[in-house]
Amino acid sequence: MKPRSILEPKTILIMGPTACGKSALAHAMAKKHPIEIIAVDSVSIYKDMDIASAKPSLAEQQAVPYHLIDICSPDQKYSVAAFVKDARAAIKDIHQRGKHALLVGGTMMYFKALCYGLDPIPEITPEYNQQAAEKIAKLGLPSIHQELQTIDPVALAQINPNDQQRLHRVLAVYLATGRALSSFWSQKRQAIDEDFYTIAFTIEERAVLHQRIFNRLEAMFAQGLVEEVQNLIKKYPVDGSMPAMRAVAYRQVFEYLQGQMDQETMQKKALYATRQLAKRQLTWLKSWPDIDLALESVEIDAEAVMQKIFCTSGNL
Repeated sequence: MKPRSILEPKTILIMGPTACGKSALAHAMAKKHPIEIIAVDSVSIYKDMDIASAKPSLAEQQAVPYHLIDICSPDQKYSVAAFVKDARAAIKDIHQRGKHALLVGGTMMYFKALCYGLDPIPEITPEYNQQAAEKIAKLGLPSIHQELQTIDPVALAQINPNDQQRLHRVLAVYLATGRALSSFWSQKRQAIDEDFYTIAFTIEERAVLHQRIFNRLEAMFAQGLVEEVQNLIKKYPVDGSMPAMRAVAYRQVFEYLQGQMDQETMQKKALYATRQLAKRQLTWLKSWPDIDLALESVEIDAEAVMQKIFCTSGNL
């Protein structure tokens, strides 16, 4: 690794599955070093969605500067492109003040777009988005999913059949361009010109991670997750098709409140969905090409990790 100056601001990434302890490590680092944290989380961006997002508490946000938290209302959409734009602006601002930018979270698509660029997909006009929405409403998701399997099997292999937002995206792109969404993926991306130091919780102890997920969910329900979603429904014009209400745990609680399942079933489905999310996050990390420090256990000594990071990178 090339030598780096301690005076030069750098960008650090901490990636990992849900409940692995990445946020705690990031917070510990930021309390001890000239670091500001940028959340890489597709749920923490939403106001009033605090519990299932494991958003840093107000006390934590007062102790350490955080960015890209509470920037949208739950009834709004926030795209990957918007994240890249906002994250780049935050990184530049942090560096200009002589600090290190530390990006932490589990939304791997955000990380990938930031590090390796966005797919050069043409902007889809409201007209085609409306056509896609109307077609989905008329035919239903199962029929749309089956139709899109013949149009874009590559993209569909990565999309849950119930993920209305992403199926809408595939359909809208096809209606607007006559091309499969995946056909744009091989085209040249515009990557960020940034030197990242990447830390990843690769986690070998799956049983330990699963227990942590279970414990976290139990705590979230005890903290009032159901009441939080009830308040969201009262405060914002949300429905089950919106990205905020399709987030893990929020989706299951929303459906429970709509009378689609009982409480026990809801909790079991939330646990299963969270474990599946962790599995997908770890799958992303297995193919990540540039990891500087892999943490294989959830049981880490933050001080020891920081010492190793600082000695390895030579610039913090």
